[in-house]
Amino acid sequence: MPKDEYTKDWRKLFNHPDREEIEELIESGKVPMDIAVMLRERYPTEKKRQIDHTYLYRFRNIEYPELAEHARKTQYDRMDARRKGLDGSINLDDIDSEEYDIATRIMKLTGREPPPPMPRKLFNDEQLLVWVNDEDASGFQNFVEDLIIERGERVKLQDYQVDMANLFINNTRVCINAGGQVGKDFMMECYQMWYALTHPGSTQMVVCATQSQSAALMDRTLSALKASEDLWNAYATSMKKPDHVTIFKNESQIFYLTAKSLIAGKTNIDTIWVNEARDIREEEVSRASPLLGIGGGKLFVLSRPRFKKGYFWDCFSGGGYKTMQIPTEWNIHFDRQVLEDDRRTLSPELFKIEYMAEFADAGSAFISEDAINKCCEREYEITAMQPDENYEYSLGIDPARLADVSALILVGRHKKADHSPRYKVFYVHGFHPDTGNRMDQLMQYAHIKLLYGNYNKFGDFKHIVPEYQGMGIGYTDSLIDDWRDTVGSPFLIEPYPNRGVADKLNIYHNAKNIIETHDIEISRRAYRLINELKMTSIGTTAHGHTRIETPVTDDYSDAFCLALWPFKKPFVPGVGIVSRPLRSPYR
Repeated sequence: MPKDEYTKDWRKLFNHPDREEIEELIESGKVPMDIAVMLRERYPTEKKRQIDHTYLYRFRNIEYPELAEHARKTQYDRMDARRKGLDGSINLDDIDSEEYDIATRIMKLTGREPPPPMPRKLFNDEQLLVWVNDEDASGFQNFVEDLIIERGERVKLQDYQVDMANLFINNTRVCINAGGQVGKDFMMECYQMWYALTHPGSTQMVVCATQSQSAALMDRTLSALKASEDLWNAYATSMKKPDHVTIFKNESQIFYLTAKSLIAGKTNIDTIWVNEARDIREEEVSRASPLLGIGGGKLFVLSRPRFKKGYFWDCFSGGGYKTMQIPTEWNIHFDRQVLEDDRRTLSPELFKIEYMAEFADAGSAFISEDAINKCCEREYEITAMQPDENYEYSLGIDPARLADVSALILVGRHKKADHSPRYKVFYVHGFHPDTGNRMDQLMQYAHIKLLYGNYNKFGDFKHIVPEYQGMGIGYTDSLIDDWRDTVGSPFLIEPYPNRGVADKLNIYHNAKNIIETHDIEISRRAYRLINELKMTSIGTTAHGHTRIETPVTDDYSDAFCLALWPFKKPFVPGVGIVSRPLRSPYR
């Protein structure tokens, strides 16, 4: 090949003092990578005499094509020999994939003892008939402990879980009031699978407040089925349209719906499961319960508690259901140190609700629950960052404290003043606290800029309103500095100086006015926000002044009210407050 057709590096090869030796090494079959390493070691300080291995490969492929072809064939032969075990390595064709999976092999190579293999049980007819026993929980318990695998281990039911199963088997109406992390959803999926397999042709219906909650339960059940070969062999199919449903080979089926789904027309329902009942209204559940009338089915209501009012409280306290209260401490697998830490750091009311499964006193609701329900009739996506050019946007931020969540809520106001509803919640996100870790804040700032980039495509992102109080002061100052360095003008950021009771009343009164005039749309998927708004009540300070009280957290409700504040309507007597807090000190 003519010299002028080579690049500078190729010319370096032709002019190299060791060119003859290099060519001899290539002709002898030496790998170009080894030649490049040799030259680097021979001339460590003379880069002009070092040649990159890629050019040596290209030189061999062009000048010695037969050598290149031989090298490729040799490589393929070597790979084939390795697979067949001819080179002394493991013969992959003879490997039992379950016994020699890569995870197990790595554990062996690094000197760690892999867990013993879990042999598949072969069940005889007598064992199968044991599962069919539905006079008490023994059949269910044997089914679970024989088949269900969690985190690679077979499950052993705890006493309170066996008691739950006995309630389900022996009663037509059951209400379970559960603290956090007691395995409520796990028990539901186990009982549903057991009932489906031991009662051929049965139909069960799971009802949740949102379709995303129902879909998550369906995915949990499918994961449990896949974890056991015997269960998976009994599974037929699953569908998401027209309804979410799992179907077994014995024609049993489990539907996963919402309280607002088109459930009418489904008859002969054996069991209806109402999950997280505190988020569902009685008038919605009333659509499902008549379906039990034909076959004499059962109704099971499960949830964590909230106020001493509403559908779930009525079920638990009304006397028409067999009830069970399960505090978190009954779960022997729950970390006791976490429990004691939260007992010290959480408010007494929140600890009682989340861990002790106790209902909070209803108090005097600050915002009408009926009005909140009216604003939350539709379920739509709140995490996909889908801007609408007909809206202008405001982002409310409640920065995390030690036991809180950093909540971001984006609210849009329609550009047409006569549009109804005028406002809409577009985006909801929560960051769990990292005890003040700077990197966690930087991640939040990046997320805020991502929101800004998505929703400002039409120049309609108007406000960012962080709470400027307590730990939020440092958070906001850093956000402004970061925004100035990376985006430009910090004037978009309008800190809200929450200096006391009056300032919090301002933003909550504004939100109350918008909700009670049904002028905002909130997705049913924003159930954390909805819960906090419903649990907000009126209290008094030690000096007799009105204040906002939240027996649980107020991260999402605060962020929601902050997002609405820049869009404040004119004063409405008896509802809003005229005074507006100081504008941002950075403007």
